[in-house]
Amino acid sequence: GVELTTEVTADLPEVTVDGERLQDVLNRLLDNALRFTPEGGSVLLRTRQDQNEVIIEVVDSGVGIPADRIADAFQPFVQLHRRPGENRDGYGLGLPICRRTVEAFGGTLELESSEGHGTTATIRIPASLHR
Repeated sequence: GVELTTEVTADLPEVTVDGERLQDVLNRLLDNALRFTPEGGSVLLRTRQDQNEVIIEVVDSGVGIPADRIADAFQPFVQLHRRPGENRDGYGLGLPICRRTVEAFGGTLELESSEGHGTTATIRIPASLHR
């Protein structure tokens, strides 16, 4: 019940990363986006280049994160949308693992969000010096 679309830029520069680890990061970010986007919403996976960086964005129209809680999302064992007594899979490690993995690539992972209006997770990875 959620529309998933992609906008992939052709001819992006190469990046030096562990492909399996990057796939894991993208899977986790897409899983979060799909989990917190209600039926009828949308999730977009977009890539582009900005100067010497490759940018990967996961944009959703989901429940969003309150501005004062965005930093908490990267803290281990924090689950922002868990209600008392709610049984939900996971341990609150997904985003912290994603951020540390992207940082190991020499990149960054940031969140922009507005409660009730969705979230954008932005990965920036330096392009390799050679092609």
